[in-house]
Amino acid sequence: MKTIESNPGPHDFSLTFSFESRLDQLWAMRAVFEGILAWIGVPDTETMLIQLAASEIASNAIEHGYQCAPGQKIDLKITLSGADLEVVVTDYAPPMPIDLLREIFARRPNDADADENRPARGHGLQIVRQAVDSLSFSRVEDRNLVALRKRLTVTPPDP
Repeated sequence: MKTIESNPGPHDFSLTFSFESRLDQLWAMRAVFEGILAWIGVPDTETMLIQLAASEIASNAIEHGYQCAPGQKIDLKITLSGADLEVVVTDYAPPMPIDLLREIFARRPNDADADENRPARGHGLQIVRQAVDSLSFSRVEDRNLVALRKRLTVTPPDP
């Protein structure tokens, strides 16, 4: 058996930070993405989609998980390996109901919400599913983890 070792690229890294569960704190997360992705040459349109997806997941945690209660914590881990981006948003709120998760994942990303009594439910996650290559939820101990993965278009800046 042959073992292949990969050497880290010049822009490979992992960054983890936390912020308070307030919607007015999402700007910091978006700024981090803007700076990192511009640095490695990701097009603005792709950067905006990633900012939107991560903001939607974090705002769902704030609004639905924490019920907008300040003083709670959200962790964000950004890992870049070559052109592969992984973003993990972690909160410590109660778990999302499994029936709701099944319902959301049963829809195709372009399905409209047919339930007129719930016109806004699940649309944010549908947008996230369209913006990234993969989306997964897990519950680890007392934490909810939402992982977003995206293969980036990287155009290094001119020297």
